[in-house]
Amino acid sequence: MQTKKKYILILSGILLSLFMSCGPSFIYKSYWQKTPVVIDGKTNDWDVPLRFFDPKTRLNYSVSNDGENLYICIRATDDDNVSAITHDGLQIWIDTTGKKGHQVGILCPIPLTKEQTEKIKSRDEMQGTTDYNGMPDTSRMNRIHQRFLEYARQMRVSGFKIVPNGLLALPNVYNINLGMSWNNSNVLVYEASIPFKSFLKYPLSLSDSTRSLGITFNYTITHRRMSMGNSGGGGMNRGGMGAGGMNAGAGTGGSHSGGTETVGEPETIWTPFRLSTK
Repeated sequence: MQTKKKYILILSGILLSLFMSCGPSFIYKSYWQKTPVVIDGKTNDWDVPLRFFDPKTRLNYSVSNDGENLYICIRATDDDNVSAITHDGLQIWIDTTGKKGHQVGILCPIPLTKEQTEKIKSRDEMQGTTDYNGMPDTSRMNRIHQRFLEYARQMRVSGFKIVPNGLLALPNVYNINLGMSWNNSNVLVYEASIPFKSFLKYPLSLSDSTRSLGITFNYTITHRRMSMGNSGGGGMNRGGMGAGGMNAGAGTGGSHSGGTETVGEPETIWTPFRLSTK
């Protein structure tokens, strides 16, 4: 009998260790949003610095909720992060079981198509705004950001209960809202407001205080480096919710041109949250 009890204790300890190694050491709690959040890409409605900081990616972020919406604010101060999110988009994934699954997803901004890029280039040439030489840094960055926001009027969505998969305009009738802006130091602020009724049972109840949401941010930083040789073909695989579809996860790859190699480095942040019910 003693041997059997000892065996059970050892087995329980092994299972507990495996369980703890497969999940986070603890789950954060989303804080209750007392005042409405204006989704304008500014931190006026948030405490800065934001609540969480990821040391690997150097992204600063907060998550809150009220009775109707989940709110997310991300602050990127690193130039590589700002460039990556601006040019190739940021994916937000929500797993309603608190894990790392890709159940509900948003990609915004959507990478520009070749046609859109050519249209911008042609317009800039007609307006004589292609040469930034001699222009103050602030004016140059403001012009680049303004040009970007003219085309960042759509998102790509997947997995929502009441929203069809595919492209969704900003703003939209489903009240899924996103906003971006930069300050004079090129710090990017990214805000999102996602109604619970679009992906969860609604309205929320006290029992939802035990519900965990797994929230993942994905994006890809592109690096250019000298290549040892010119191998043909193969554009970079950005993975994730690219311009042509929504696929789980981010990818890596490279393309070669004129002695340079373009390499995509995927970045991922995953945090589990329990919803706040005041």
